This record gives sequence, C-alpha cells and structure tokens, in this order.
Amino acid sequence: MITYIIYAICFLIFLFIGNLTIKAINSGIEAKQENKKINLNQKEKFEISNIESSKLSSELKELKKLRDNGILNDEEFSKAKKKNFRKRLS
Repeated sequence: MITYIIYAICFLIFLFIGNLTIKAINSGIEAKQENKKINLNQKEKFEISNIESSKLSSELKELKKLRDNGILNDEEFSKAKKKNFRKRLS
C-alpha cells in the first residue's frame, strides 16, 4: 500500500516537473519570436534611415552643383540646405 502512495507521489512530482518544463520552453519560444520582431523593426528603421540619408546626400550634391554652376549664390545655397535639413527633421 505504501508503495502505491510513493508511486503516486513520484508520478505527481513528475507531472509537476513536466509542466514546469513545458512552460519554460514556451516562454523561451515566445521570447525568441519577440526578439525576431524587434530585430526586424530595427532593420526596417535602419534601411529607411539609409534611404533617407541617401536622398539627403543626393539633394545636397545637387544643390552644390547649382551653386558651383552659379545658379545659386551662397545665401540661397545656405537657405536651401537649411530647408532640406528641417524637412528631414520634421
């Protein structure tokens, strides 16, 4: 009789440990999926930032060409540059 009680207690302990193991595995899986989402969001932001930087760079090069060709004077060039930076920051 005592043997059956001990077996029952061992079985319940085994079930409890199994339950804890499953919960831990599920938490790990969820954390990994959340990290993937965060990494994807950061990657998208980085790519968008690179695109914006590239656009800004090309626009500044174009403004410099206009100034070098005499189409814009230094004051106009400076104003256009400031306007371009304000547009990016807002």
